[in-house]
Amino acid sequence: MKKFYLIILFVLLLPVTSVFAALPPGSPVTGQQVLLPYVVNEADGSWWSGLAITNTSGSSMTFSIGAYTKTGTWVSGNSFTVAAHAMEVRAVGAFFDTPPTGQFSVLIRCATDGADPFQVTLFVGNDFAGEGGFGFQTTTSWDWNYTTGIFIDPLWPIVIPRYPIIPGGLPML
Repeated sequence: MKKFYLIILFVLLLPVTSVFAALPPGSPVTGQQVLLPYVVNEADGSWWSGLAITNTSGSSMTFSIGAYTKTGTWVSGNSFTVAAHAMEVRAVGAFFDTPPTGQFSVLIRCATDGADPFQVTLFVGNDFAGEGGFGFQTTTSWDWNYTTGIFIDPLWPIVIPRYPIIPGGLPML
């Protein structure tokens, strides 16, 4: 009879153990994230922004993207996968089901534990009155630490982190 109970217990617990085999609840995880503090998408099209998200690793990466409007309202974006050594390039509004307009900040994350750093290029253009203008800025992701065991939707709003301070400025690539 004791053997019977052990077999039943084993059969009942097997699915649970396989779900948490890789990362049991309470495990520390280090993903990657980038915060772009100023992005613009004016409704009249005078000022616009685009993003190029570059996966420099040797395997595909899944990203999530979201935004805070200038007034602090969270705008949920989408998730998408970028192949190894590839990039996803879109007008910033194309990353959202309902694109934010005006000025806002954008948060991009890869929640995979041990994810390699990725790069993001923000490009901003001005088509106002035919005068035109264009600029861009590239940044590399930094570590995002969190703990498993709590349902975390990477598209939910978060407290915006401060940029890391790098003595002597950013390294040249």
